[in-house]
Amino acid sequence: MSNANDASSLYPVFFKKWQTAGMLKLLGPKPTSDQLAKVHALGPRPGKQAFIIAMALRDCGVTPAQMVLITGTKHLNQMGDLTTDAYLREVLMPQVDSMKCYKREITPKGMQRIERTIKAEAATVAAGEAEAVKVPKVKAAASPNKAARKAAKKAKAIAATVAADKAKKAAEASLPNPFTDAPMLNPAVNTDGGALGPSNDAVRDLVEHAETEHVTDLPENQL
Repeated sequence: MSNANDASSLYPVFFKKWQTAGMLKLLGPKPTSDQLAKVHALGPRPGKQAFIIAMALRDCGVTPAQMVLITGTKHLNQMGDLTTDAYLREVLMPQVDSMKCYKREITPKGMQRIERTIKAEAATVAAGEAEAVKVPKVKAAASPNKAARKAAKKAKAIAATVAADKAKKAAEASLPNPFTDAPMLNPAVNTDGGALGPSNDAVRDLVEHAETEHVTDLPENQL
């Protein structure tokens, strides 16, 4: 339900008609903001019919002539429906200038409906305000110490990786080259561990010895 101030502010065009000279006498007092707000709480939306019902809640009621002066025509449909449903009660009034005067009062049933509407709208407003002030959760920024520890841990891991790469390269560099660093094989030595035969020097010594020594153990016929 619109509050009292809001209810009056919805009808600037209608209230302006009271400013014309002589209209106050013809129209009677303005409907109050409270009367307008109660009518809205009963169900009618802000408009011509709601305004006429609020005029009917005045002590003087409202005449067909006043309805025409305000809205241009008579509006009795929603007033009749609320009366039939026992939210409003008709109050008999004497005629005014030979015209019927429509006077209504809000029944206890109507007041219960107004109270329910007020509570429902208050709950809606409260829920909207609670939603408006709800602050989304934001992940807290890491503290300087935590950020420093994280950076140090990352730097340490990188240093360990670099050191491991250097150690690997150094180990690979220390290995002998099978093409340039293999030892020369001695043809006089069997790779299985046994001697293949006399070396070249030994053979040469034997030949020289044979040339200088006389063979004396051969038969005479062979000398």
